[in-house]
Amino acid sequence: MDYPNLRHIRLFCACLRTGSLTQAADIVGVTQPAASQAISRLEELFGTKLLERGPGHAMATPEGRVVQARSLRALDLIRTGCQKLQADSGSRGS
Repeated sequence: MDYPNLRHIRLFCACLRTGSLTQAADIVGVTQPAASQAISRLEELFGTKLLERGPGHAMATPEGRVVQARSLRALDLIRTGCQKLQADSGSRGS
């Protein structure tokens, strides 16, 4: 099984946080067309539609809410792990 790209996951979560794919693209640092492709790739990977998109807004489908919850948890675990590594390396350097 292929795994989702972390940048795509960050983009997806930012899109749901802001309600806008364009704003999410700005946050993640990609163009709007690249953001649309990233969401399409995630939808293909998960085998379901994740977003309902309309002019100026984007909302999660029921499946998208499940992916969002799991993605936020995964990103939080990565963030926590990085913080722990930084703290551990800082205490060894003293």
